[in-house]
Amino acid sequence: MRFMRLLVLRSEALLRRVAIAPALFCVCFLPFGCGKNGDAGPVGPAPAVSEQAPDFTLRDLQGNEAHLSDIVKEKPALLVFFATWCSACVDEVPELNALQKELGDPSTSAQGRPEHGRTGDKAAILAIDPEESKGEVARFAAKHKISYRILLDTDGAVFRRYAIEGVPTLFIVDRDGRIYHVTHVARDAKRKLIELLATAKAQRAQRTAIPMR
Repeated sequence: MRFMRLLVLRSEALLRRVAIAPALFCVCFLPFGCGKNGDAGPVGPAPAVSEQAPDFTLRDLQGNEAHLSDIVKEKPALLVFFATWCSACVDEVPELNALQKELGDPSTSAQGRPEHGRTGDKAAILAIDPEESKGEVARFAAKHKISYRILLDTDGAVFRRYAIEGVPTLFIVDRDGRIYHVTHVARDAKRKLIELLATAKAQRAQRTAIPMR
């Protein structure tokens, strides 16, 4: 893995939006590619909010396939693009573990069931790592006690389709398969995901309340 320079950004506007005290947050920026063989750049512009999320199929650390379009038929998904060498990504792990606990069904195991993540979860957290070995990623997951599902982007193709230039980058994908929110901060992602789930719950209740004619 080619180690990238760590760039520290200050954005008062973003910090106000995510309702946290002014502070530094970090993004580890990638070169034109994503991993050890990172020569190829993004295949196009980054998908924007309200656009269809690029579909993909990747395998997790247990060898099970995760197909994004199948997952979002059942629940929204939070895509977390990360790398094991990224210190900013490590900083986000506790917030994401806490979010997984809040969203999840305690009767299921940490790394989940085939295809759809953990049965009973309100949303699927899918962390995506580019072009690192399965063993390397598994050691990282064990060291940091990661409780959400990790997918292996072995050739970096998904990173390129999402035009990822820095990690962590987080996308929320709704049940229509559209991008609901993009951020670099797990706390901001949590706020928007809870907002999305609350809106969906209210809409279901409203439909239930409408009398049949």
